Amino acid sequence: MHVQRLAEDFVELDAHVPDRLADAGVDPADAAAGDEVTELCDRLSFSFCFEEAASGSIGSFSYTVDADGSATLAPWPLGVPEVTETVVGYLADGYPQRLDPVERVFRLRPAA
Repeated sequence: MHVQRLAEDFVELDAHVPDRLADAGVDPADAAAGDEVTELCDRLSFSFCFEEAASGSIGSFSYTVDADGSATLAPWPLGVPEVTETVVGYLADGYPQRLDPVERVFRLRPAA
């Protein structure tokens, strides 16, 4: 299901989803719930990587991402008070011939 968001011809892919889920023994509702989480992670990560502020909702989750790398999520589904990770990327100027590493902190917290 994740590939469908990335593919240009998702209509053709849609036709195969029921058969793929049946072959895998996956309940369509469980697949849809898992896909919501995957889409949420995609939106958070792309906004963070491109240093773009964003906000929105996916299913029952609402999120915000600030350009500084901080993000909020509601409702909070995790068993920890927050998630903080140091992420290494590379400056776009000169990439991929020149790899100039850049570290940024990504911090995800419950929405207030």
